[in-house]
Amino acid sequence: MLSPPPPELAPESPPQERVARMIVLLAPLAFLASLAAMIADIEPFASWFYVFAWWSYILVLDGWVYLRRGSSMLLSRPRAFLLLLPWSSAFWLFFEVVNWRLDNWYYVGLPSHAIGRFLGILISFATVLPGVFETADLLSTWKLFERRRGNGERWRVTPERAQRVALLGWAFLILPLLFPRYAFPLIWGATCLIFEARLARRGEPSLWTHLARGRPAIPLRLLLAGAICGLCWESWNYWAAAKWIYTVPFFEEHKLFEMPFAGFLGFPPFALECYTFARMLVAARLVPEWEAQRERRLTSARRQNAWALGALLICFPAIWGVERWTMRSTATTAVERESLDAAALSLDRTALMGARGRAWLASVNVTTIEELASREVLPLIERLQSNGHGPSPRPSAPEVRVWSRAARRTR
Repeated sequence: MLSPPPPELAPESPPQERVARMIVLLAPLAFLASLAAMIADIEPFASWFYVFAWWSYILVLDGWVYLRRGSSMLLSRPRAFLLLLPWSSAFWLFFEVVNWRLDNWYYVGLPSHAIGRFLGILISFATVLPGVFETADLLSTWKLFERRRGNGERWRVTPERAQRVALLGWAFLILPLLFPRYAFPLIWGATCLIFEARLARRGEPSLWTHLARGRPAIPLRLLLAGAICGLCWESWNYWAAAKWIYTVPFFEEHKLFEMPFAGFLGFPPFALECYTFARMLVAARLVPEWEAQRERRLTSARRQNAWALGALLICFPAIWGVERWTMRSTATTAVERESLDAAALSLDRTALMGARGRAWLASVNVTTIEELASREVLPLIERLQSNGHGPSPRPSAPEVRVWSRAARRTR
């Protein structure tokens, strides 16, 4: 008697798909766990909640994109993903260096341990490029804006136009450095214009070439991805103990989270800058192709690794500069908290001013929140600048206004 044929086995899922499903399951749990630990004031989650939130977000989006499309940055092009990370840190640190002149934001509440602080800053900034690109990738799986067609002739690339765009980009870079109080918004278009002109002249894929072909889907998705990431950046920063605070001229009041309302307009063009910078890296053969719809190019892995190491090394002096000129306070340690009385501890927690802020205010006889809240801001600024003393740097006028507003809200 013949035996029946064996039942057909269901095809096994590829390893990447199983990993993607695991990521989609575990990454949200990691986010919720870090959120709970941040609320409970458990370190390192309290100080670095921003880092845990962003990496949970990036991982879940990568897994989701893979399950929807069958490919993703991390799971399908891991080398490109990993090499973008040091370049992401270096790219954002360029804006940190520019901010030494603009003075549009500063950092407070960072951990007191120098090595942990350095690594936290580096890992935080490494999320910038992948965060934007993963968001745009997910939007692409829904074919957003694919049916839209533009007037390609209006965006036709010519050498004369490319030269004008490059000159405009350099003007956007130089004017904020010369006139930081009034021209600071231009910096958020400078690198995009400079790199777009160069990519277009070389015939490389770019935002401009997409528009010249009448296909605005990628630029439009990036603009939307920038807006989404902006809300994530600001909301997760607001709840973290280590955070940035904005002191943008003319926009110090009326904020959503820590960002002035008008400041959210800068995130969509910033996403375009991220894309153009990464396209320049691919054009220069410094990172592999990361976009799913493009063929991979033959490149030297050794050369790319060397350049990625160079980008990482550039971050060291830049982060040192951030700590010297942009970081205004470190978190109060448990030992320090035990030595502070209730009034000084409450003052310390106002706008996370730290020991430096307490010392400057104490030098002008302000030692409690009530005293800070009752002082007129302009006379307090003048007295701090003329008679105050404390650890470097000297408090700026916008920083003192932040302290005063926080004290009044607390009181």
